[in-house]
Amino acid sequence: MAAYLAIDIGASSGRHVLGSVENGKLCLKEIYRFENGFVNVNGTLSWDAEKLFDCVLQGLEACKNAGVIPKTVAIDTWGVDYVLLDDGGNELFPAVSYRDGAAAEAAKQMEGVLSPAQLYAKTGIQNQSFNTVYQLYRDKLNGKLAKAKHFLMMPDYLAYRLTGRMANEYTNATTTSL
Repeated sequence: MAAYLAIDIGASSGRHVLGSVENGKLCLKEIYRFENGFVNVNGTLSWDAEKLFDCVLQGLEACKNAGVIPKTVAIDTWGVDYVLLDDGGNELFPAVSYRDGAAAEAAKQMEGVLSPAQLYAKTGIQNQSFNTVYQLYRDKLNGKLAKAKHFLMMPDYLAYRLTGRMANEYTNATTTSL
């Protein structure tokens, strides 16, 4: 029987859920669960991307131990955080959590470049001070963007670590206000 794996990572926990169709009915089974949360890195609330990747691998191992090799794997996280990478595809800085609040000042500063109304007219995304566009503007102001060669949303970063392929999935990228 074909099984499909969804890895759902939230701000406080994550889970690996296998889906299959049996007798015309969708069946879901949680195969692995783990705790998640941000860490304080030099006064900044950040995600431990390496720990998250290890949890993704542990969940895949749980599938294997259950005798299930999924046909597909999909990863979902919160929609606004990202990882900046160098030329070699390595994480440059800890991924800042949207809950940090550091982008709020950048959001105010960006209003001089593009007003919230103009941004909404272009993207249709609700104006929140933690939106990716403001986080990236913060990273531009503090010099982080100058060092980065690649940008991946968090679920895409985890998928890249699994596959070696860098890509930003369209629907997740639409949450960025870019």
